[in-house]
Amino acid sequence: MHYNNNKKDDTIFQVNADKARLSQVPSNLLSNSIKFTKNGTILINLDVSHNQKQAIVSVKDDGQGIDTEILPKLLLLRNF
Repeated sequence: MHYNNNKKDDTIFQVNADKARLSQVPSNLLSNSIKFTKNGTILINLDVSHNQKQAIVSVKDDGQGIDTEILPKLLLLRNF
């Protein structure tokens, strides 16, 4: 696993979000990534934009991918 944080300084920022979802969503992404990646790489990335007041957490892996029947049902979360 590799963790990449492009944050250039030690600035602390506040996040206004549903506490349960804030931990549940990244946890589920990482858990599924580990579960379905038998061999390969898992990349966790955190992009912080102070100008746009957002933080984006992404998980990318070499796993089998999401079933094409399930894919349309997924909710893509932005600005939660």
